[in-house]
Amino acid sequence: MNLEPTDITILGVHVKSEGYPNVTFRIRDLERASLLHTREINFPFRAVLTHHGIRKRSWRALQLPWAAIRLIYAHLRLFLAYFWHGRPNKLYIPYPSTIVLFCLSLLPKLWRPQYVVADCFISLYDTTVTDRELITRDSWAARALKSMESRAYRTADVIVVDTNLNAEYFMETFGLAASKVISLPLSINELVFRPAPYQPSVDPCTVLFIGTFVPLQGVDVIAQAIVMLGKRRDVRFRLIGSGQTAAAVERIFASELPANVEWITQWMDGERLAEEIRSADICLGIFGKGPKAQRVWPLKNYAYMAIGRAIITSDTLLTRHMLQKENSAPFLTVPCDNPAALAVAIVDLALNPGRRKEYAKNARLFYDKNLSSRIALEQLVSKLTRTADKNI
Repeated sequence: MNLEPTDITILGVHVKSEGYPNVTFRIRDLERASLLHTREINFPFRAVLTHHGIRKRSWRALQLPWAAIRLIYAHLRLFLAYFWHGRPNKLYIPYPSTIVLFCLSLLPKLWRPQYVVADCFISLYDTTVTDRELITRDSWAARALKSMESRAYRTADVIVVDTNLNAEYFMETFGLAASKVISLPLSINELVFRPAPYQPSVDPCTVLFIGTFVPLQGVDVIAQAIVMLGKRRDVRFRLIGSGQTAAAVERIFASELPANVEWITQWMDGERLAEEIRSADICLGIFGKGPKAQRVWPLKNYAYMAIGRAIITSDTLLTRHMLQKENSAPFLTVPCDNPAALAVAIVDLALNPGRRKEYAKNARLFYDKNLSSRIALEQLVSKLTRTADKNI
């Protein structure tokens, strides 16, 4: 029996680019799903990015109010379009969804969609207060932000996050019912980050880190481990990225980089990043000590696993859960915030190409079984095509 596709409106201020792969490729997958007929209403809001967070003082003074004006303008245009097109039956809100949800919560119920699924995999409160510590937990701003997020999330029928531990965090922090929160793998460009059988390289062993240098990545830990291994010629490091903790990393390296390190701060597109991963022998995950680091598996780790490379990352609550799923470990863990342990693990793996090859194979198998975009799409389509039972 032929079934008519379910009409879905995609509403948001999301940016579709390689810099936001989970948004870009999740929407692409939804648009290609045979069971869905999608319509998109989108007025992108892109935060201003800075290199090492540095800008002229005259600009920095205006940056926050200018961003606020742009944010308000994007959401104003979005809701004018929302009213123009008429109330949708089913709505999917990509990340960032919190403010869109909060605005919906201010509308009378008759003006809201009948059924709302929202991608909320990064909490504003968690990022601002817990991870980056930009405001203190007991401040009025933190309390207001938490209250706003709680109200926003209660407006949705389904909240999508990326791990079971993050689902527990959302339920505990924002008082959400377990039936409301689901965890789905993130989406990446699987045409670019495709499997590439690993062939161990001749010396030196290339160790790669890709990141945005946010605190949970623990790039300072990586830098300290590099300093410990600075005189080795059989290990070569490539750091790609920059961001909040870049200045601290520079201080660790003091006046100059060790001879076996190359640090590339220029932005790279997905094709170039995939080539870097394919050329690597060992890929480094996250090593921060904050509570958020215990719950996440970042996009770069998805890319490492999708291609199939040996990974070293921190021993966290999430990695322990992941390791329990498989008989053959898909990655190697070390204690978090421990440069010495990381240095030892790098040397051990660098000296053992057979182990690297085994980890690489296991990483790709784990990705295909547990993290592929196919898995996320099937579950998300199932949620979007279900019959809404909320009273209109």
